Amino acid sequence: MEVKASVQLTVKQMYEFLMLHTYSATSGLIGLVLSIGGYIGFFYMLQMEGANPMYIVMLFATGMLFTVVQPFMIYRNAKKQVKAYEEAPMEYTVSKRGIDVKQSEKTGFSSWDEITKVTSTKRLVMFYTSRVHAYVIPKEDIGDQMDTLKAVVKENCYAGFIKIK
Repeated sequence: MEVKASVQLTVKQMYEFLMLHTYSATSGLIGLVLSIGGYIGFFYMLQMEGANPMYIVMLFATGMLFTVVQPFMIYRNAKKQVKAYEEAPMEYTVSKRGIDVKQSEKTGFSSWDEITKVTSTKRLVMFYTSRVHAYVIPKEDIGDQMDTLKAVVKENCYAGFIKIK
C-alpha cells in the first residue's frame, strides 16, 4: 500500500499551514492574549477623561501586533516560500517504508521513526519531522486515496500524536 501525490502548494494553502502552526503554539496563544489585552486597554483608555494619548496609541499598537501585523507577515512569508518552490511540483510517496519526497533532481526521505506528529485540517495533511518542519500535502492532491493514507499512517507511524480527519 502506498499513496502518491504531486503537490504544488498555493499561497493560500501555505498561509493556512503557517497560521495554524503559529497560532497553535504557546507563543502564538500568548500573543493573541496580549493583543486582546491591548484592545481591552485601548477601549478602556478611550473612556477615561485625561488619558495619555501615547498610552492609547501604544495599547492600540499592541492589539494590532498579533491580530493584524503578524498575519500579514505570515502571508508575506507564505508567498516567499511558495515562490521558492514553484520550479516543479513536490512528488510525495507515502508507504510502509516512510515518506519519499522528490522535486526535480532533489530527493528526500523520512522513515516513520522520524515523524513526530501527523495531523490534518479540513484541507491539509501535515507530517511533522520536528517542531518546525513538516511535509504539507493538500487533501485535494491526495484525492480518493485518503482512506489508504489513513491506513498506511495507522499501520506504520509511531508518532506521539496522530489525528487525521
